[in-house]
Amino acid sequence: MRIKGRIAGALLAGAALLSGGAAAAVTAAPASAATTHTTATVGCDDYNDGYCGSQQLKFGKFDLDVYQQKAAYGNKVILWTRSSSDPAQDFVAKNYNGINNDKTFEYAPNGVPSGLCVSFPSTAKASKAVLRTCNQSAYQTFEPVPMSGSYVAWKNLASGYVMEDGAYGNQGTQLDQWVFNGGDNQAWKFVSGLSNFTKAGQALAS
Repeated sequence: MRIKGRIAGALLAGAALLSGGAAAAVTAAPASAATTHTTATVGCDDYNDGYCGSQQLKFGKFDLDVYQQKAAYGNKVILWTRSSSDPAQDFVAKNYNGINNDKTFEYAPNGVPSGLCVSFPSTAKASKAVLRTCNQSAYQTFEPVPMSGSYVAWKNLASGYVMEDGAYGNQGTQLDQWVFNGGDNQAWKFVSGLSNFTKAGQALAS
């Protein structure tokens, strides 16, 4: 099992530190509460056409997450149990092209943009999701495909495949892309209130 290290104090040291560190271990450790990032010069208020939060998968109720909280090029985009204090689940979903409400998901731990976006580096079926430098390309842009209720499937514009959990609900699974089939492992909805984002000086906490 993967353990997420909590170093909230280090996150407040400055906006130059883009993500919290983490350590892999074999025993579980409890999550500590995140500290509100009140001194950030960037965050939710700077995204006039976007929103801050994560995407929750219908199957298993796991959230979009970043492996070991690391804002690093090529790092894995995974599923993990939802937490209201985990910066690894902080994303900005922003409309870049104004067409069909397409979105790019930028990793923004504690509301601070990392410059890295969820991307599929290949158009191949079963290609794995990773973080890549945000560049507004089709490889990291997703079109919402309506599903039942408030759920959508996110179709990658480069491949035409949708983002899914090929392992059907296993925590820590790296996301892949596959042919749209309407399954619960391809159904996503927005969830907010993560990691105490700040807006107008007020914490947005669940």
